Amino acid sequence: MRTKIGLAAYFAGASGARPGGLSPHQSEKPRLAVMPVKGQFGKTRTDADALTRALTAELGRFSQIGIVAAATMFALAKRHLTVKEIGRTTGANYVLEVAVHSQDKAMHAFAHLVDAEEEVEVWSARYDL
Repeated sequence: MRTKIGLAAYFAGASGARPGGLSPHQSEKPRLAVMPVKGQFGKTRTDADALTRALTAELGRFSQIGIVAAATMFALAKRHLTVKEIGRTTGANYVLEVAVHSQDKAMHAFAHLVDAEEEVEVWSARYDL
């Protein structure tokens, strides 16, 4: 999945989004909170939940980052917290937001990586599914 490659490159410092890769406020490996995927696709909401769990599991394979448990993120999503509040609650340095939209017969995924402390987008990508 290109999303995980892009995120891994960012966390490894290969992204041009920020010189050196990581924010100066980080003293250890960064922690990422993956928000539940938004958007209706497939037959049920369960499809979006399954995609969220799959994305979380795939990103968890990278030793450069810690991933907040999917169950924690599903529970927090119901509270409608800000990115900064999510970061403080989970200890995450970054929050990944993914939305899937269908238009005509095409589907697109939009991924946004947000610095939790600064509440600024540091990376984004669009994928045609």
